[in-house]
Amino acid sequence: MKQVAAWLRMVADGGDYPFPTSEASYNANLDKIDLVFPTNGGKLQADGSWLQESWAIDPDWPQSVPEIAAANGHTYIPSVFGSTSTGILTVLDSPSLQATAASNLVTLATSGRFDSPWDGVMFDLEQIPSSYQSKLSTFYTSLCEAVRSEGLLAGIWSRGRTGDSGPDYDEAYTNDFTVLGQVGDFVDMGCYSYWKPIPRSAGPYWWQRACIDYALSKGIQPRRLRLGCGLYSGYWEVEDGGGGYGTTHAKALELADGFSIDWIESNVNGVVREYYADLGAGCVWLHDDETLPHRLDLVDEYGLAGAHLFILGAEDDGVWRTIADWKRPAPREQRPTDRFYQAPNWCG
Repeated sequence: MKQVAAWLRMVADGGDYPFPTSEASYNANLDKIDLVFPTNGGKLQADGSWLQESWAIDPDWPQSVPEIAAANGHTYIPSVFGSTSTGILTVLDSPSLQATAASNLVTLATSGRFDSPWDGVMFDLEQIPSSYQSKLSTFYTSLCEAVRSEGLLAGIWSRGRTGDSGPDYDEAYTNDFTVLGQVGDFVDMGCYSYWKPIPRSAGPYWWQRACIDYALSKGIQPRRLRLGCGLYSGYWEVEDGGGGYGTTHAKALELADGFSIDWIESNVNGVVREYYADLGAGCVWLHDDETLPHRLDLVDEYGLAGAHLFILGAEDDGVWRTIADWKRPAPREQRPTDRFYQAPNWCG
């Protein structure tokens, strides 16, 4: 079975280009999804607790997701977040606080919240300087062992990268991939929000392929790896270093209204396979039902566990037809090898 994991936004972003909640998109496409990652599992605090933000768990939508997921056979794996802004470095510097955080998380996931017990935990620990890589690996090991001891799955999100140095290397995302593949039941590699080198397409094909090659070279087994596909589009104020942000496909089309939207097969960095609109003072890169098939082809080519979609509610509706076609089993004589169609034994 080809897995589709869906990140669920539980509250709408503010600002001029808000992302909606994932409620409408999730409810409309239940038959195409296998796992869900609600983005409200909690935020790690400097004392080892996991902050439960009421605005992310109390409304009707978050409260309804566990029942909907169970009724549709979806594996329910809330994501927990940690970064320098939430005090994670204090925890990493203290073995006792690491143990406290692991214990608190087990309590939360098994009996301490409205939706307990979870089916697993997705760890999203970001913006940690490279000097903390070893401590972070120790923490991942402790967290994954703790949740698995209770029969829960342990998943790790990591930004994709192509090596330990180079023009697209970001020292704030320096997870040790050799460790991730050993301690996590699965690794979801986010190959979106590409940021350098210029030109910055949203998730260039060449980069995603190189990220897979790197992850596999570090020992992550294909059956434990999912390729992260961005459903949203990207806006850059200027190409030579200005700010940017993600936006919905619908808003991207509004921004590009009156401008030429062109298919970019390749640029100076390699194969891209995205749509692009030059707005003069900025640009828009668009993903839709024509860009996604190229990413899903990579999942098949490498025999990965599946794809994760970030984030429901930002997409062009046509991507769901693409996903339905992709998940539909091919006739036996057309299958290149059975290994592409074997579900991992941990998927539940």
